[in-house]
Amino acid sequence: MKKKLTYLILIAVLLSLTTGVFAADGLSPLEEAYQLWEENQYPDDVGGVYYDRDTDSLAILVVYPSDERKDELYALFGRDLVITECLYSYNELLYVQNEITRQMSSDQKIYSCGIGWTSKDGVVTGFGESGKEFRVVVGVDESEFARYSADFAEKYGDMVVVESSEQATAQADDGRNEGNDAAYVNGAVEGNSGGNNFWLFIAVGACLLGLIIFMLWRRKQSI
Repeated sequence: MKKKLTYLILIAVLLSLTTGVFAADGLSPLEEAYQLWEENQYPDDVGGVYYDRDTDSLAILVVYPSDERKDELYALFGRDLVITECLYSYNELLYVQNEITRQMSSDQKIYSCGIGWTSKDGVVTGFGESGKEFRVVVGVDESEFARYSADFAEKYGDMVVVESSEQATAQADDGRNEGNDAAYVNGAVEGNSGGNNFWLFIAVGACLLGLIIFMLWRRKQSI
């Protein structure tokens, strides 16, 4: 009876340890919202989510947020949330990206098209007054740079940034390409959780090994 009770206690301790590790591996409310928006659709006034190096946390772009809207977001994601004002919503940018992507299928002079930040002289930078806003960044053949710049500016204004093939590092798909600071959005949500999972497996494995060794030792003692 005592043996069974001891084993039950050890199993309970093991489960509590693994539960604690899983809880530490959980996503923040904004990370969960980001994943949900990526899979479905962004709110109409959200311009994107990015990693803010100054606060070492995720931040949110919002189109001219009112005080009431800020309070709503603080209630959802906490008072430490960084809210950056932006000009365009993510849904607006996505619509333009899809338009240009369709054009790419018949225009071989357009090489890339995506939503995010860009890199200039090796320095990652965003757009707008804050330097954090997203734009639709289009990479084109250098010989057609002037033509596309004029065409897209007339049609989409400053929502589209055109770069020649030598410059075109903008990095599409919400800036999730490696080397783009907006890529740290995805890294913060998925990449870090992958690292946490590694330590989770280590912790669980160590607990299981300890439990097995203890059970074998107890069995040997009883013989």
